[in-house]
Amino acid sequence: MARTGRAGYAARVRSAPYTRADADAFREANLPLRRTILGVVAGVNLALAPIYFWADLRILALEARPAGVVYAVMAVHGWIVLTSLAALAYLLAHRRWPVTAAIHRGVVLASVVNFVWVGAALAVINQRDTGSYVIFAMAGAIIVVLAYERPRHLVWTYLLGGAAILAASEAWGTDPAHQVSVRLNLPLTVGLVTVGYLTYDRFRIRAFLKSRELLHWSAFKDTLFQALGHDLKDPLVDVRRAVRLLEAERDAGRLGPDVAALPDQLEVANDRAFQVIDNLMAVGAPEGPAGAPAGAPGGALEPVSLHDEVREARQRLRLRAAAKDVRLEVDLPGDVLMMAQPAMLQSVLQNLLGNAVKFAPPGGRARLSAEVEAHRVVLHVDDDGDGPPEGVRAIVEADARTPVATPSHGTAGEAGTGLGLLVVRTFLDRMDSRLTLGPAAGGGTRATFALPRYRAGRVAKSLRPPAPGRA
Repeated sequence: MARTGRAGYAARVRSAPYTRADADAFREANLPLRRTILGVVAGVNLALAPIYFWADLRILALEARPAGVVYAVMAVHGWIVLTSLAALAYLLAHRRWPVTAAIHRGVVLASVVNFVWVGAALAVINQRDTGSYVIFAMAGAIIVVLAYERPRHLVWTYLLGGAAILAASEAWGTDPAHQVSVRLNLPLTVGLVTVGYLTYDRFRIRAFLKSRELLHWSAFKDTLFQALGHDLKDPLVDVRRAVRLLEAERDAGRLGPDVAALPDQLEVANDRAFQVIDNLMAVGAPEGPAGAPAGAPGGALEPVSLHDEVREARQRLRLRAAAKDVRLEVDLPGDVLMMAQPAMLQSVLQNLLGNAVKFAPPGGRARLSAEVEAHRVVLHVDDDGDGPPEGVRAIVEADARTPVATPSHGTAGEAGTGLGLLVVRTFLDRMDSRLTLGPAAGGGTRATFALPRYRAGRVAKSLRPPAPGRA
């Protein structure tokens, strides 16, 4: 049985391949941690430096290893001290003289590569006598746990380090049994480190994406509950006011012209309240087997009449537009069939027309038009206002996996939670389309989306434009 709701959504995020942008976002988010790790490692190396050189001098005095080998090891230890001092100086200096994130990334990457090559250099030197490469294996284990660099950088560095050690063993080794051991075990070590880093890196990126998703949902929940009370309260206040006026007229024994308009006012308030509730149910409902919310609009795409759907949406919005003195204009060609899910399409049209009324000035217009092309029908919803707030653009332009809802206010002070556009974005995504915002002719905003045209079984496969940053 398919998983539904947020659990199913999170499962899809974890199982879906992540993009290069996701991986870059993960590494960028961990840049402060990477700098901290660099500082800790540099500090530990400097603290251990006296022990390094004391041990080197003792080995040299006892002649436990050839003098040339000891001097080479001392040179590597000196390089460790110099690079550790440079790393600490950089970390202290960047607090006073800020540098770009690209420089930070470059310094951290160079430090990690240097760490791997120091381990490889010590292992190469060891091939002159002991033949040990334990220090190289330890460096590999440390980078698997602590490094956050792109895999190709570290994998190639570690492979080259392993190749250098193997070549040194073949050139300088004197014990055939030990050479055979290096030939067998060193490639195994390199392979384990490579697979370990690749696997752990993928795990951390997916965990990061899940955490980011949960943070988005938490922010969405906070925004929703802060704005929802106001959004639902407004139409209910209108209903209460109308009811009290009716009661007052009844008690006074008179019915005036104001009372005759009350049914229309009640209908507008009632429609607004139900649309908010429908939007809330559509966003929060678990997904059914076809990818649509269970208990909300859903189901397979089917041929629908453009004229019928637009006529119904216009009828639903007429009283709201009349209350603000906004003209609802429709400019359609001859009737045409589109492939859509009827309830989803109706919700999209009503929300977009409602936003056009909301952002049009009193006495302005909201216009719905369509262009019929060979394989698709392009629908435009225009208003003649000053353009939507930035929060509205954020909802439209956000990634499809990101639950964004931002409160906004219309030209007459109408409040909104942003749920309507979130529903539009979600439903169009499920119908394989995408909403775009642009300037309308003569000023205002144009909202545009396209649906496949139904022509005797021939339907365009996908009308979704590429997401930003993707080909």
